[in-house]
Amino acid sequence: MSVSRARRGRRGVTLIELLVVIAIITVLVGLLLPAIQRSREAARRSHCMGNIKILAQGCLQHVQAHGIFPSGGWGYGWTGDPDRGFGPQQPGGWAYSILPYVEYKHIWAMGADGTTGYQAGAYKAWASGASSGTPTAKQTQQSERLKMPAHVFYCATRRQPQAILASGSVHYPINVPMPNRFAKTDYAASSGDQNTSYAYGPDVTCLNTFPNCVNPNTSSTYTSWINNHNRGVIFNTSQIAPASVRDGLSNTVLMAEKSLAPSKYETGTDGADNGDFTQGLDWDSVRTTSLLPQRDSETIYTGGNNLFGGPHIQTFPAAACDGSIRLISFEIDLTTWSAIGTRNGAEVVTWGD
Repeated sequence: MSVSRARRGRRGVTLIELLVVIAIITVLVGLLLPAIQRSREAARRSHCMGNIKILAQGCLQHVQAHGIFPSGGWGYGWTGDPDRGFGPQQPGGWAYSILPYVEYKHIWAMGADGTTGYQAGAYKAWASGASSGTPTAKQTQQSERLKMPAHVFYCATRRQPQAILASGSVHYPINVPMPNRFAKTDYAASSGDQNTSYAYGPDVTCLNTFPNCVNPNTSSTYTSWINNHNRGVIFNTSQIAPASVRDGLSNTVLMAEKSLAPSKYETGTDGADNGDFTQGLDWDSVRTTSLLPQRDSETIYTGGNNLFGGPHIQTFPAAACDGSIRLISFEIDLTTWSAIGTRNGAEVVTWGD
């Protein structure tokens, strides 16, 4: 009898109780999800800081090996050439020059054959991505190199390492035949507190005569141009030694994450993300502290912007010339930001965490 009464005393969960439980779970999920997202973003930002650290250390190893910070290259119409060494004579940009020092020497060396000059009929010029004739074996390997993403150049918050379809107003190199995809960089070097002069670069005969060849920025030769046109550390044909950074290595920004419109992350159509990561000087890989940094948004001018920044929420990572890593607030004032871009401006500033 007692067993029977016990069974009759049981009751099921009412609809109201079920709704209350669901509501509590919904609230808990609503509270936990932002925390989980913040945790994931913090992890991605830490990974991004690790990338910047590796790249900055690569620049310092370049200094140890060659006495100067990596050069900015000849212009966006050029990409790296393993047979032309390091410094101003290297047409590729800073990212190309540090590849041997960040465990990507195999990418840096693609196309090496001892050929340093231009020979009409043998070494083709591929202006605007097209040329008659057949590329040399060197040029073919260099073209393949442009498609090979180096993971350390990609921010996990923004995009995965990949070669992105060449589309839109693409900056095709003159010394390499046109590839169908380009590997990218999410990090840019600092040219200082001035807008850097960007140009396609000299014609291919400059391979034989540099620096006594015509600089399209000035219509004169590069001889008088080297190191005399920007106040930062990495720019067109730069060869800046640590001793020239008179404001102090720890007080001068070397590189930072760049800004980019989210809709352009994987299209290759932004005017400042439309070339390969090893190309010579361009907004793709060198930017300025003359303008305030911006968080990634669709309001950024997508025809190409010259800003540092990134996809992170309140701060973005940057490296000083001594290799130290800082988190820069998007609220930094322009006077401070401009000052840390100069290598010899004699400013006294405090910046970053």
